[in-house]
Amino acid sequence: MDKSDAEPKSPGHKFMQSTFKMADELKVGFLGGGNMAKAIARGFITSEMVKAENIIASATTTKTLAVWKVKS
Repeated sequence: MDKSDAEPKSPGHKFMQSTFKMADELKVGFLGGGNMAKAIARGFITSEMVKAENIIASATTTKTLAVWKVKS
């Protein structure tokens, strides 16, 4: 018996495989770079669902935009 056959796979196994592929392909943009957008972006990066370089945000003030530029 093959070792891969002996180990049960979790119900989310295929989802997790596609999630890892998604990190290379998925791009996310935010209309507004406020606290909510920063929190969501941080979650995407921490969970490795989206690479930091694949996240963009718009901002109405240069102060807010500067925070996003520093984080990239």
